[in-house]
Amino acid sequence: MGPMHGFTSYAIVWLVIAIALGIIEIMVTSFIFMLAGLSALVPCILASFGFSFETQVIFFAVAMILSLGLLRPPLLRKFNSKKTLPSRTESHFGNIGEVIEDFVNGNGRIIVDGQDWAARGKSNFNVGQKVKVVGADGIVLLIEAL
Repeated sequence: MGPMHGFTSYAIVWLVIAIALGIIEIMVTSFIFMLAGLSALVPCILASFGFSFETQVIFFAVAMILSLGLLRPPLLRKFNSKKTLPSRTESHFGNIGEVIEDFVNGNGRIIVDGQDWAARGKSNFNVGQKVKVVGADGIVLLIEAL
């Protein structure tokens, strides 16, 4: 076993790391493990050409930094677009609710579709008043007078 044996075994180790990270990515779907796995292929190739372990580690680090900085943001934008489930509040937009707690400084509570919600409006409302849901700010419904 000559001097190339060490470099070949490094290439195999980097390849195993790349495959393991790819498998983890399938389970997690964060694009971090996938990019780390792809970055591990760089030192794998370098090892197969006989580059030192230190060089392999440096190129792995550079590949990781570049891939996370340049590739991950567009991947997240593409695959995490608004094609998600609607929020719990969206189903109430346009519906009529009833004030169940007097509003103070524009904040109070309403019942809409049989559910109790925190709500905010541009004015104060009184118990029993009917209001319309026009949007949401997180889990607080935004309302206006009918």
